[in-house]
Amino acid sequence: MVCSLSFLYKAVGTSLTACQDLVHVKSQIHTFLKTTDYMEAPERQGVISILAVCAESHLDLTLKAFQEFGAAMSKVKISGFISRLKDYHHGTRGKTRRTLMLTYSNVAVHALEEQLLSRVEADITGNVLHHYRTSCQTLLIAVLHFVFWGLGITVTNKDMHLKLTLIQNVTEISCAILETRDSQEFEFSYKLELLGYMLLGTSLKGTTGFPGISSSLQGNSCHWTSEQTQTIFDLGGKPVSSLISVSKVYFPFLPRRK
Repeated sequence: MVCSLSFLYKAVGTSLTACQDLVHVKSQIHTFLKTTDYMEAPERQGVISILAVCAESHLDLTLKAFQEFGAAMSKVKISGFISRLKDYHHGTRGKTRRTLMLTYSNVAVHALEEQLLSRVEADITGNVLHHYRTSCQTLLIAVLHFVFWGLGITVTNKDMHLKLTLIQNVTEISCAILETRDSQEFEFSYKLELLGYMLLGTSLKGTTGFPGISSSLQGNSCHWTSEQTQTIFDLGGKPVSSLISVSKVYFPFLPRRK
């Protein structure tokens, strides 16, 4: 069933890639973004797959649609304490933003090499970080509400999923950049900021910030010594491959450009 769904999603994306009617393509992209049930994992993966493949031929159109959808979502204000609690508890908005983040990085993997480097910073990484920061602010507000009202609700799992999403973003975007011909000359202005976010998930004492991550992703322990951490900070001025060295701790099977 999973294989057949994956094939179907790629087929839909391929049909959009081949379509020359840009009005129709734009309409379909917006329809997928608006009608996806972001609470369901297969649908989240489906919209990521469809739109990433679509971007192979319609990169600018796809990125613009993402930006419009994200802007529209940000305009929807949730008023009232109870409503905010419900939105946070169900996680609808958080999962939507994490899906958008993953869609952006999947687009980077599928984008044509000659188009990627000119768009990977402002149009892709910049928007990934926008959704990440917005989600962090939402988590902080939720924590403050819970502390103020003395509610015994944990935010650990949702915070973990957000951090893992960003690490996957960094992995996919970095791999996409590295496979371009001009990767060694490319100055990735977000590299230090991304390294900082990734290291926030790790303590200098050698434990990860993600409960259960070792068993769920690698099956072995992930440890950072203070010397290793300093080495990673020293990579700040080196090519984007320094991001890969950190990402491989969490995602040992790195993606390749399609």
